[in-house]
This record gives sequence, C-alpha cells and structure tokens, in this order.
Amino acid sequence: MLKERTSAAREYDPVPVLKALAHPLRFGLVEALASGEKCVCDLVESFDASQPLVSHHLAILKKAGLVHDRHDATWVYYSLDPDKWTAFQNSVSNLRPSETPTTPCPPEDEL
Repeated sequence: MLKERTSAAREYDPVPVLKALAHPLRFGLVEALASGEKCVCDLVESFDASQPLVSHHLAILKKAGLVHDRHDATWVYYSLDPDKWTAFQNSVSNLRPSETPTTPCPPEDEL
C-alpha cells in the first residue's frame, strides 16, 4: 500500500485529472477546448469519432473536474473549467527534478 502522500494535505488532488488526461482522445479534447467552448457535434467532426465515444470521454473529463457542460435545447456545449484548470496547473507547477545529488541506497560504505 502506498504511504500517504505529503501532498494529501492540500485541498486539490491532481491525480484524477492526470488519469483523465492519460488517454489520447481526452487529451485532444482538452486541447480543442482550450480555444473555447465547443458543441459535441463539432468535436465529433474534428476527431472523426462517434458521438457516443466523444460523449463518453467528455463525461470522464467532466467527472475529473476539467470541463463543464451547458445545455442549449438538444445541443450540449463543453468548455474547460478555468478554476479547475488553474488549480491543476498550480498543483503540478512545482514538480521539477531535484538539483541536489542523491545518495545511493544503501550507502556505498555499508556494502
């Protein structure tokens, strides 16, 4: 079992978003929505994918908190949730490789 992450104390957990972005179609949908709100029909055409498939992946992105939808008659429009996207960006912005050298495990003098 994994130990509790030190980041667990933060209010925002980026793991669901990272999982949602791990699929190529979902990542592409997020890229498309970065330029503004899109109707599902436009996304279907852009990705040459079926409407049920695109809607399924949009539902996963919505559950992860990255997008929200707006209904207008029979059409559904999706857009990125700017607050959730900013929270995600902030949560991963501090991830950088360490510049300090690591010690071998176990230390070489104990071998």
